[in-house]
Amino acid sequence: MSRLRRTVVAILSAACIAVAFTGAMAASASAQTTAVKQATAVKQTTAVKLPAAVAASGPCGDGNGYNGANRFWRCTGSSVTSDWVASTSCNQGEYNAMTYYNAWGAINNCSTRVWFHEYMNPKDTTSGWSICIPPASAVSWIFPVNEKPQNFMISANSAFCTPTLP
Repeated sequence: MSRLRRTVVAILSAACIAVAFTGAMAASASAQTTAVKQATAVKQTTAVKLPAAVAASGPCGDGNGYNGANRFWRCTGSSVTSDWVASTSCNQGEYNAMTYYNAWGAINNCSTRVWFHEYMNPKDTTSGWSICIPPASAVSWIFPVNEKPQNFMISANSAFCTPTLP
């Protein structure tokens, strides 16, 4: 009887583990599908110095202006020879443009999130689109079209975010 009880317990334990594993895999696949949907409009490329994929295929690909400093960088044009322009620091703050910033892509070497906002501050807090660039991601985010934010904000939030175009 003892051997039968151990066998039944072993079978039930294995069945519980299988059910738990299947549920975890389904949840993981669902989360991955959501992440893929959010990032479909943004091409993510790994950045070491200047991302090889960026250099091979897109705006600012020659690395003109980019030196890898701890700054927030934005790609200013659609040409391979367009410039990368850096923020003056990674200090938290709101930075309004006189009209708008050209933004074909971004590299965030700061330790906190950076946000592009459609409108200047303070209007950006109540209306318009925004794009979050994750902190210290060693990633270049290349946009398929020129986003024209009137503001960028270096936040105090160090949590990861996924850029989603408006």
